[in-house]
This record gives sequence, structure tokens and C-alpha cells, in this order.
Amino acid sequence: MIQDPYQTLGVSKTATQDEIKNAYRRQAKKHHPDLNPGSKQSEAKFKEISAAYERIGDPASRAQFDRGETAEQMADSQARAHRERPSYQRTQQRPGQDARYSTNFGQGFGTGSPDDFFENLFRQSGAGPRTPSPESYQMEVGFKDSILGADREVTLPDGRKISVKIPPGVESGQRLRIQRPEQKGGPILVEIRVQPDALFTREGSNVEVEVPISFFEGLLGAEIRVPTLDGLVALKVPAGVTTGSRLRIKGKGVRSRTAGDQIVKLRVELPKQVGADLASSLEKLRERHAYDPRSS
Repeated sequence: MIQDPYQTLGVSKTATQDEIKNAYRRQAKKHHPDLNPGSKQSEAKFKEISAAYERIGDPASRAQFDRGETAEQMADSQARAHRERPSYQRTQQRPGQDARYSTNFGQGFGTGSPDDFFENLFRQSGAGPRTPSPESYQMEVGFKDSILGADREVTLPDGRKISVKIPPGVESGQRLRIQRPEQKGGPILVEIRVQPDALFTREGSNVEVEVPISFFEGLLGAEIRVPTLDGLVALKVPAGVTTGSRLRIKGKGVRSRTAGDQIVKLRVELPKQVGADLASSLEKLRERHAYDPRSS
């Protein structure tokens, strides 16, 4: 049985698109494989919520679902629209991407991209008549590529290929000027649209990520593994941290001339179930080490 995407994301059928987006983002953070290494349950849940967001994450797909169209009918409709659309769209997966994470993750906050951060690569911008020179396009770039930089070769609607160098630190709205392959005519202007990420956000030249830790790790300190755009790295958590504490990993932010850092925001999570043995131990500890955090 196909699951109800509204129920999967935990929203009502009258929810706004922003509410649906926020619900997806919360659950994507909670179940992302990088934060739950080795958990098949989290991996399956991540794919489930990604599929749900694909069904109702943008107004057009949501309207099709609300009309009762099946996934196959929706796919046929999207394919037909793609063929008939006058502008150009290209889907391209990032080199080296783990197929486990490709399921609709990039769609999360873009405008209708189905499978990866680097979907709907080119769309000719503007609805009115286009002048021959310069050509203007929009290019959707994955969050990781916007931070680290990347080189791409893209085929234009007329079959020409151009190389696009994405500089590290590029931001949405920035326009790249690309020379035409045949060296004739005006340049090709590419306006960048950076797709948000379910785990990482950007603050200036820094990259931020929120990481949950246990009550014991926060109280006693620990060495944990946290996700970065280069993969998992070890991070030492000092004893006595609380929710909102921020730790810094040098050099893991924007890779431009003024390299940024990664800021790890900690969130202390209490155990979801407290058994009798744990409760008894905590009671004894409270009697011996009582303190009033509101005394000041």
C-alpha cells in the first residue's frame, strides 16, 4: 500500500508549502544516514520521507497527488511536460555520490528537483522573447559544490558543450560569465541557484551543522564523529556542554581565499525511555549532587 505522504511527513492536508518543507527538513535531519551510521531503520525512513516530499513538496506535484493521480501517472505527466517545455533541463549526479543518499535528497528545498542536489541543471531564464546575445540561464548547484567549488561540462539545448567552473563560496544570485564554445557572439550568463541542504547551512564563510549528543556525553565529555562536507571527522566534546554549545572545526567551511570553519551546534538529547534501574541510579546521584540551575 502506498503511504499517505501527508501522514509520513506529519502534516495536515491543509498545510502550507512552507510547513511541508519545514516538516521534511526536521525529519531529514533526524533520520539522515550520516547522523545514524549503520541504522537500516533510519536509512529506510529517510528514503520514505524523501519519497513523500517528492509527492507533495512542490505545488504542481501536490496538486496531482490531491487529484488522485498515481505515481506512474505523475511520472508520465512530468516526462511529457519535460518534453514539451521550451527551456532546457538536465539532470546530473555528482561524481562519487553514494547511491543510498540519492533518493530525492536534493529535492528537499529546490523547485521540483527529483533525485539529487544537482537536478534541473539548466533552465533558460525569463518568459519573454530572448535576445540572441547574451544567452542567459539559471543553474541549480548543490550545497556542497557551492562551498567546495566544482567543474562541470554542460550540454546546451543546441548540442553545444560548455565548461562551467563553479568557484568555491558561490552564492544564489551570483552570475557567472562563460565564453561561448565557438568564441563568437556575446558571453553566456549563468545565474546560480544554490539548493539548501537538510544537514548543513551557511553563515558567511562558515558552514554550520547541528549534532545530537547523549546526556552522558554532554555531562562527561566524549569523542564523537560528526559529518562534514568532506565526510565524518572525530570531534572532542568537552565535559559539561549543554544544548546550544558551539564547537569549531577549522578549515571545513567555504574553501575560498579566506577559508571558513565548520561550526558544530550541540543538542543534548535525553533518553527516550528511563527504566527503573536508571531512574534509581539518577535519584541517588541527585541526592548526592543536587544543584539549582535557577538559583541565579
